[in-house]
Order: sequence, then structure tokens, then C-alpha cells
Amino acid sequence: MPNDPSDTVVDTSILLKGAPIWEKHTRERDRVHHFFGLTYAAYLVLPRSVMKSMPDEWQNKFVDLIEELNESYSELFDEAGIDEYMVKAKKNGKFCKDVFMEYDRGRRYIPLKHK
Repeated sequence: MPNDPSDTVVDTSILLKGAPIWEKHTRERDRVHHFFGLTYAAYLVLPRSVMKSMPDEWQNKFVDLIEELNESYSELFDEAGIDEYMVKAKKNGKFCKDVFMEYDRGRRYIPLKHK
């Protein structure tokens, strides 16, 4: 494949006037951005009942990463001063019943579907 632009290393510090000067910006550092695709979503919401149903190995990795994120950005989160967020399910632009809402105090188990 001729010169895939997503593999290009770009120094974005000149683009981020007033922002911290970053190291080099590469495709690897863009995985979260690419995960969201072309959506305008600013947040990722995951149902607790589904996360609790993940295999133990996945749960351990997930919690370790979330704890590391919280520790690394704790000052930023504290400065934001936000107490809580509210999530409401929508389907076709209308509010609907959230089938994942009832996690039954951690007793609900949703079987993993294999491909």
C-alpha cells in the first residue's frame, strides 16, 4: 500500500497553540479516536451488568486500566468539579427502556456470545 497517511508521524505541537506541547503523534496514540469512528460521541458508556459478566481476566485488565487512568488524571477530574453524570437510553431518537439498567446488585450474568 503506498504511503498510508495514518502511519505518518506528525509533530502536532505546532497545531496545539496554548496547549501542552506533545511528543510525536502517531497512529498508535490514536486508537481511541479511531475506536469512536466518525461519531460525535464524547463519552463511552458501558453497562455495568455486561462488564460484570466479562470473564475474570477481562475484568481484572479493565479495572487495572480504569484505576491507572483515574490515578493519572485525578487532578483534572477533581478540577472539573462534576459530581455525577446521567445516562438515558434512546432508540430512533426517542427515550426507551434500558435493558441493561437492572444489574441486580452484581448477580445478573449475561452470557458471552462467541463468534
